[in-house]
Amino acid sequence: MHIKTQAFTFDAPVAKVFGFLSNIDNLPAWAIHFCKDLRREGDRHIVTTPAGDLLLRLEADAKTGVIDFVAGPDETKLERWPSRLVPLGESRSLWLFTAIQSPGMPDIEFDRQCDLLIEESEVLRKRVEPARSAA
Repeated sequence: MHIKTQAFTFDAPVAKVFGFLSNIDNLPAWAIHFCKDLRREGDRHIVTTPAGDLLLRLEADAKTGVIDFVAGPDETKLERWPSRLVPLGESRSLWLFTAIQSPGMPDIEFDRQCDLLIEESEVLRKRVEPARSAA
């Protein structure tokens, strides 16, 4: 099993980034490789990924900046991918996301998912950072 923590910085206050990331309904707007569709079934969210449907919930705490992504094929097989937002002054944020390789997942697939998160972080950046005017 491999574990990889990735760090991303944003030119946006931590409250803004936290508000966006911790809202599960925003997942399709930034997790463009992971989330092909997101729907509600009763009180649960189902995310359609390239590998199939997963139950998904976010466990978030604004005070600590924790946003854990908890997902699995059913309630008995949930896995946790922890993340945390840290303020870097008043107008910058650091997002730490830890990817944990699932049992049976090939190393090459784990590495690919980590690489895709880098691309998704750029999509997230466009959602949370103020628009820059052309000079």
